[in-house]
Amino acid sequence: MINHNFMKILSIPIIFYCLPLIAINAQSQNRFYVKGEIDSINDGGKLRLFRYRDGSIDAAGVDSIYKGKFLLSDTVSRPTLYWILGSGNNFPRFPLEIWAAPGLVIYVSGKGNRLKTWNVTSSLPEQQEENQYLAPSLADWNKVQELQIKKQKIRREMQNSTNNEKDS
Repeated sequence: MINHNFMKILSIPIIFYCLPLIAINAQSQNRFYVKGEIDSINDGGKLRLFRYRDGSIDAAGVDSIYKGKFLLSDTVSRPTLYWILGSGNNFPRFPLEIWAAPGLVIYVSGKGNRLKTWNVTSSLPEQQEENQYLAPSLADWNKVQELQIKKQKIRREMQNSTNNEKDS
């Protein structure tokens, strides 16, 4: 016959070993993914995922573009607004707005580095409303993004110029 005190003592470590697995499983059920496939974009550009939480904007993930593809993810408990920003000289400073929810896979497609106007496919009503809001002004947003990229390039050239070039 097995001693009941021995069984109680034996069960404590088992519980502590199982708790992280339970927590990981619960967290993975709240995970969402942003899968992107972008045409005509250079490899190596970094995309960063940001969220607004507790009064501040926090980084939630990062991935590098490789063969036009990227994958970002985080965990949420309810529909939440996220932003994707590109880092580097060839991205405008306007974010792509993404609505995420637990267990959701969000698809992003587009062409080039004008990420504000990439296409976001999602079943969330909030994302569909976001897409409808942006749709009438896509052409204008693309022009603004191109101008901002050119402006950033001119600023970099000015910063890197010599004294005579700066004077002119």
